[in-house]
Amino acid sequence: MHNERGFFNGSTFTKSRIVAKEKNVETAFISSTENVFYLTGFHTDPHERLLGLFVFNEAEPMLVCPSMEVGQAKEAGWKFDVIGYEDHQNPWELIKEAT
Repeated sequence: MHNERGFFNGSTFTKSRIVAKEKNVETAFISSTENVFYLTGFHTDPHERLLGLFVFNEAEPMLVCPSMEVGQAKEAGWKFDVIGYEDHQNPWELIKEAT
């Protein structure tokens, strides 16, 4: 699973799932901007806004970012679900609804 800029590669994704299963972790949430970029190819400075990547054992990954950056995430090659939110919305509520 390579995007145009290199990563969300299959080996990293597979290794993440193997380690998570060994540790009995069903879901990982990555919120470091650098790690989100490494795994998705999408780089942004979210300032005080939530930016994160959910990696699940048994489901496709999911990116969370401000709505104004959803298009940029897709242009970076992200092929999976994106939860975009407006400033007046609670992103955690949207995440809850999506999972």
